[in-house]
Amino acid sequence: MIAAAVEKHLQNQPERSLGVACFSVAQRDAIDDALQARGLLSAADAFAPKGERLFIKNLEAVQGDERDVILISIGYGPDSQGRMTLGFGPLSADGGERRLNVLISRARLQCVVFSSITVGDIPADVKPRGTRMLREFLHFAETGHIAAGEVGSADFDSPFEEAVAGYIRAAGYQVVPQVGVFGFRIDLGVLHPQKAGTFALGVECDGAAYHSGRSARDRDRLRQEVLEGLGWKLHRIWSTDWFRKPDHECKRLLAAIDLACSSDPPRAANWPMPRETRAAEQSSGAPVPDLIEDEITAGAPTAGQPQPYRECTLRVRQGADLQSINILELARLASTVVSEEGPIHFEEVARRIREAFRLERTGRRIADRVNAALKYAGREGAIVQEGNFWSPRDIPSTLPRCRRNASSSLRRPDRIPPIECRLAIGAVLKACVAASKAELTVEVARHLGFDRTGNELDTFISEQIDSMVISGDLVGGNLRLELNRSPQ
Repeated sequence: MIAAAVEKHLQNQPERSLGVACFSVAQRDAIDDALQARGLLSAADAFAPKGERLFIKNLEAVQGDERDVILISIGYGPDSQGRMTLGFGPLSADGGERRLNVLISRARLQCVVFSSITVGDIPADVKPRGTRMLREFLHFAETGHIAAGEVGSADFDSPFEEAVAGYIRAAGYQVVPQVGVFGFRIDLGVLHPQKAGTFALGVECDGAAYHSGRSARDRDRLRQEVLEGLGWKLHRIWSTDWFRKPDHECKRLLAAIDLACSSDPPRAANWPMPRETRAAEQSSGAPVPDLIEDEITAGAPTAGQPQPYRECTLRVRQGADLQSINILELARLASTVVSEEGPIHFEEVARRIREAFRLERTGRRIADRVNAALKYAGREGAIVQEGNFWSPRDIPSTLPRCRRNASSSLRRPDRIPPIECRLAIGAVLKACVAASKAELTVEVARHLGFDRTGNELDTFISEQIDSMVISGDLVGGNLRLELNRSPQ
């Protein structure tokens, strides 16, 4: 089929350059043999629009190459007994996700996927990150949506969710709690009975408190719009309705599941195997953006794993008095805190110092002395100030940091340095094609170690996003933001 597609391309689109990318050397050789058998290699040698000749390369060899059209050969399938081993070569190994990102972002105009498997052949709870990303990519190629859903180790959030899940299972359907979708969590995911590994419906279980919470309802409405925009069908159940009129709510739930299971996702049905799907095409000729801009680097950190926030512990000589030590000594202590923990709010520096002296609270006199010591160290060039935050002269490589287990004061939005938030925004966007402002806000909060967002945290992250748009570091509107990859 790929050889036939190459022949058709040479005849019908000679003005567009072409490349073939495959997942293994064996696939590359098989495609080369098929082209040879059709007598296409000589024709391909003469085919070089824009000076770009046809290439046929395996996963590890596709790096900086780009073509107008890329044909991708997945080339894996069940064995003779119909079993899927879920071994996808280098893709399933550490760093496989970066190789996949490079592979699927080589096309300027059009990407065509040839695959004997679909998203349903890869379980939603598969562990290797590269394999999970392949599942997401197949889902996108089949449906045009980029949120197939991930299964983690989270359990039910409440007895209410567990009760609803029990009813769904009793009705003969499989259900998974806390399905991850593009930075959100769907309470219950109902698996499609005929399409293994794919979700037919998301069920949201809301407690009685949400009825009276206007801000919660507004957030849920926005969240639902985002999820439905990604192709998810959602069904919402209120706990009060479930317990007051269970028969009515059970019938509604089963009707929603049956309807979701009876409607196929777009472009997923009635295809012969292997399937050919168009993953991305832009008639405007604008390039499809890379998912990860950098080339593969062994051992490169992933955006989902920031280092934990580490708090500095100062030691002072026994019996020392904070009010009596000289400014040089105090400046040395302040510089030590900033060097180990910066960028850091000046009140946090004061807290580290007064705790070292076993003092219970930061009063005005202590705050003023620490502030003077910080400015003294700043004049000496050891540390630098940005607003209420102090940093080492060079931006630490540990940024951004996960605050999940940090002290409660460090989890306040006004104690998060703006530069750290902006670096988190960049890290999140490097790991995906693009995101709406709402999605990006949630993902950045998670990246910084927050399981939930609130008004203050939302506002803080939103302001940093706006700042990066104004500065030109981000491009796009509220519905689609991405990193500006062009030179400033």
